[in-house]
Amino acid sequence: IYFIMDEPGTLVVQETGQDGQPVETRRRLSTLMNKDTSRAFSEVSKALGLNLSHLHVAEVSEKKMLAQNFNAWLQDRTKKGFLDLQDKGLLEIPSFVPGLHYDCTGLDVQFNDIKQVTNINGLTKLNTLDVSHNLLSGVDCLCEEIGDLPILHELLLGDNQLENVPDIIPKLKELRWLDLQDNKIDYVPEEICDLEKLVVLDLQHNEIPYLPNRIHDLYNLTTLLLDGNILLQPLPETFYSLCNLQHLSMRATALDTFPVKLCEMGQLK
Repeated sequence: IYFIMDEPGTLVVQETGQDGQPVETRRRLSTLMNKDTSRAFSEVSKALGLNLSHLHVAEVSEKKMLAQNFNAWLQDRTKKGFLDLQDKGLLEIPSFVPGLHYDCTGLDVQFNDIKQVTNINGLTKLNTLDVSHNLLSGVDCLCEEIGDLPILHELLLGDNQLENVPDIIPKLKELRWLDLQDNKIDYVPEEICDLEKLVVLDLQHNEIPYLPNRIHDLYNLTTLLLDGNILLQPLPETFYSLCNLQHLSMRATALDTFPVKLCEMGQLK
């Protein structure tokens, strides 16, 4: 779909019909006559039949909005493959996002009102997904399609309303960085230790009383952040087998004695 300004206040929409032939329609857009960019963008998206009303505050000028094709506008919002949709009042990931599979390596939807992650199918180049500071809750808040992302290395879910680790997470075998800080998680399942490539695990400021016994299976882990948890039980013996662990933080926990065996982990910094 292409949209161009033919004369003041008129939008010419050029698209491909079902028979493969070009179809041109003309729409009158009154808001294009004033300086209200957000209203103009909203009306353009409505005229095109695109579900983009949640992007009415997009940082884009009228001239750029009207002079370029829609994909070009998205690419402009995507810097080096990273699509930034922070703080747009989104209730879900926009439906156009799967169409960016050819160059979207990162998706940032922080500071929105998203309750469930959907519309990410086909993003085969996605490396980083940041859904921090939203309203995620429940073990099914991440859609099954996330498991089909072949090179998802960073998943950031901090400051949501999670009480449990989402079911799909242990299946994300390529994860290197998992951020679950500032939630209400009170249990870390043993299955999370299936993430053998994990390098950074951030569990700060949850309600976790103990670590899984299989923690040693995270043998590539270099950073573990546990600040602000309950940690009523001592670290499991298997913990001390984490030979690559370099950074460990356990401030503001309920541990009443220092784990002396940490002194034997010479690689800790």
